Amino acid sequence: MVGGPGASPRSGPLFCLKNEVKMMYKSQRQWTPRDEQRLLAMIAGGKRTQEIAAELKRSIGAVYARAHQMHIPLKRIRVRPRSSNPVAAAP
Repeated sequence: MVGGPGASPRSGPLFCLKNEVKMMYKSQRQWTPRDEQRLLAMIAGGKRTQEIAAELKRSIGAVYARAHQMHIPLKRIRVRPRSSNPVAAAP
């Protein structure tokens, strides 16, 4: 038993950690309907995630998380440079 005999089950380190996590989430700025509309419009307009995050004053992770919660596909696109010598197709 954590805390010794007679200790409350809510006094262990796990309970404290859960409370700290809950407090952390409460301190985050909530998404407003206006923020969600702006997010949707920027995604539809083809803006990059970094640009969206900057305009909404949120982290890139927050933008990905909210888009996921709203069931909006937001793909991470990795741009590869084109080869200067394309391989010719074999006959």
